[in-house]
Amino acid sequence: MPTVYEAYQIEHGKTQDYHEKKYNIRFLNYGHGVNIEKNGVGVEVDPNIPACFAFSYEECSVESVIELKTLGIDDSMMNHNPPKIEITQIVNHRIDCSSSVRLVAQLSDNPRFYETSKITEFSDTNGMAQKSWTKGQRPCAWEKLTITLHNYYAPGTRWLKVFVAGKGNEERKDGHFGPKIGKLLVKVTKEGETEPIIGQSMPRIPESNSDIIDNNSNN
Repeated sequence: MPTVYEAYQIEHGKTQDYHEKKYNIRFLNYGHGVNIEKNGVGVEVDPNIPACFAFSYEECSVESVIELKTLGIDDSMMNHNPPKIEITQIVNHRIDCSSSVRLVAQLSDNPRFYETSKITEFSDTNGMAQKSWTKGQRPCAWEKLTITLHNYYAPGTRWLKVFVAGKGNEERKDGHFGPKIGKLLVKVTKEGETEPIIGQSMPRIPESNSDIIDNNSNN
């Protein structure tokens, strides 16, 4: 059966540096940066989202670099029978400010973080999805932003890079009124698998839309 992996667990009271080292993620901060806050600040409370990353009025980002082996995808599988990979970012917004969030996913042959800080500069991505909200839009409930990679040919790739960027209305520059992101989930479906099960959180990776993306159409 397919397995859903949780890429990181957001811990309120911990620093950005703590999350970066534990989960191999990177923050790019502009304006007031990315805040790590408990759930329920300006949004509906969800017991499944104990904490979140909240964005500022300038575009900030959180990038994850995930080794495919931690998802149960070995080198031979990627070379000969690559699985379907579904990336889901849980997102939300404040009712008192318009905001937008964008999600990018890319299969890669190296573990380095992106050199660019602006999501609009990506030209070699496998998939992109985005969501925006207007001021006063209800409900302020957590929802899914999803990219699905399938029918692709990517021999030699060993890493999945996930990049999410968001910003709030620039009229509000006194705090974190941009979008909020919660869990980042990666579901891997190998050939012949059907119903998903919930998997364990991925270990720290060592140093070293609807969003259905058919990459054969680009080859």
